[in-house]
Amino acid sequence: MIERFKTYAKISDFGSIARRYFVNNFYDGMLTIIGILLGFFILIFKEGQ
Repeated sequence: MIERFKTYAKISDFGSIARRYFVNNFYDGMLTIIGILLGFFILIFKEGQ
Protein backbone atom coordinates (compact mmCIF):
# COMPACT_ATOMS: atom_id res chain seq x y z
CA MET A 1 0.00 0.00 0.00
CA ILE A 2 2.76 2.45 0.94
CA GLU A 3 4.82 1.50 -2.11
CA ARG A 4 1.80 2.11 -4.33
CA PHE A 5 1.31 5.55 -2.76
CA LYS A 6 4.99 6.39 -3.26
CA THR A 7 4.76 5.35 -6.91
CA TYR A 8 1.64 7.46 -7.50
CA ALA A 9 3.22 10.42 -5.70
CA LYS A 10 6.34 10.17 -7.85
CA ILE A 11 4.33 9.92 -11.09
CA SER A 12 2.01 12.82 -10.29
CA ASP A 13 4.68 15.01 -8.62
CA PHE A 14 2.41 15.22 -5.59
CA GLY A 15 5.02 16.88 -3.35
CA SER A 16 5.31 20.11 -5.29
CA ILE A 17 1.53 20.37 -5.70
CA ALA A 18 0.99 19.84 -1.96
CA ARG A 19 3.62 22.46 -1.09
CA ARG A 20 2.04 24.98 -3.45
CA TYR A 21 -1.42 24.48 -1.94
CA PHE A 22 -0.02 24.65 1.61
CA VAL A 23 1.74 27.97 0.95
CA ASN A 24 -1.30 29.48 -0.81
CA ASN A 25 -3.69 28.42 1.94
CA PHE A 26 -1.32 29.61 4.66
CA TYR A 27 -1.05 33.03 2.99
CA ASP A 28 -4.84 33.30 2.58
CA GLY A 29 -5.36 32.31 6.21
CA MET A 30 -2.89 34.90 7.44
CA LEU A 31 -4.59 37.64 5.41
CA THR A 32 -7.94 36.61 6.88
CA ILE A 33 -6.60 36.70 10.44
CA ILE A 34 -4.94 40.09 9.90
CA GLY A 35 -8.19 41.48 8.48
CA ILE A 36 -10.20 40.22 11.45
CA LEU A 37 -7.70 41.65 13.94
CA LEU A 38 -7.54 45.02 12.19
CA GLY A 39 -11.34 45.22 12.11
CA PHE A 40 -11.48 44.36 15.80
CA PHE A 41 -8.94 47.04 16.73
CA ILE A 42 -10.66 49.67 14.59
CA LEU A 43 -13.94 48.85 16.30
CA ILE A 44 -12.36 49.17 19.77
CA PHE A 45 -10.69 52.51 18.99
CA LYS A 46 -13.84 53.97 17.41
CA GLU A 47 -15.96 53.07 20.44
CA GLY A 48 -13.35 54.52 22.79
CA GLN A 49 -13.60 58.01 21.31
